[in-house]
Amino acid sequence: MDINQILYFIEVCNTGNISKAAEKLHLSQQGLSASIRRLELELGANLFYRKANNIVLTETGHAVLEESKVIASRVNRIHEICSPKKSGKFRIRIAVTESLIVRFPTQLQRLLINGNNDYEVGMVEGYSPECCNRVEDGDCAMGIIYGIPDKKRFDITSLGSVKQVIIVNKSHPLAGCETIPISALDKVPMVLTHKGSYPREKIARLFEENNLTLNVAYECDRPRQTIDIVSNNPLLAARTIAEEITEQDLEKISVLNLDNEPLLLPVSLITSKGKELNSFERVFRHLVLECYKNQ
Repeated sequence: MDINQILYFIEVCNTGNISKAAEKLHLSQQGLSASIRRLELELGANLFYRKANNIVLTETGHAVLEESKVIASRVNRIHEICSPKKSGKFRIRIAVTESLIVRFPTQLQRLLINGNNDYEVGMVEGYSPECCNRVEDGDCAMGIIYGIPDKKRFDITSLGSVKQVIIVNKSHPLAGCETIPISALDKVPMVLTHKGSYPREKIARLFEENNLTLNVAYECDRPRQTIDIVSNNPLLAARTIAEEITEQDLEKISVLNLDNEPLLLPVSLITSKGKELNSFERVFRHLVLECYKNQ
């Protein structure tokens, strides 16, 4: 097995089609198919079900894909370590909680997406725990995440917080309330982010601490979609980001706050505990902090 086989396998998974993958990789379809077959023979396992022109991963294939992504990421990191400066720019990888970038100061959004004259930035998005693991493993130099991770594992700088609220349809029994106790949501069908996300875990802990039943009716990670779902369903409640709610939304939904329980999402800049950043990483960290000071 070599790294090219792993990269080819990942591309086939991404496209779901051998011919499309071959075109993107600038290989012949026959050559790519042969490479995948050799990989399966070497592993002694079928990675795909072949269906017409498309392919579907087997259970083993899914597991191999996850490990392959880790290997590819590590290889990229090796190249970055050995060649930190390419085309006159330093290369740096940053882990960011999924969808958090839209909450950043505009200057920071531009820096992470476009880089600048000195930096080429590789941004990796995922749930906060996944971002923490990438930073701790050295795959990313630093991370900007929701939540406050384990201080034994990370050096943490607070970047502020994002306000959350509970929303319900105007026809919901709780719609007339401005503030509610957490117990009012016991067994109420709710729209929450997926498991593993910081907002979901925070809500789950609140319910557990108060011996309440959390009833997750829908999972949705996008605030706008969450608001639309609740706007059209009189039975649901949801947690969402306060600043996403518009005046037009308030014609269909009511906003509730939890009594004595501010739903704030901390935003943290993290580096691996005790890691000594090199000079260009320290400068980049300073640039991130300056973006917040200048907003």
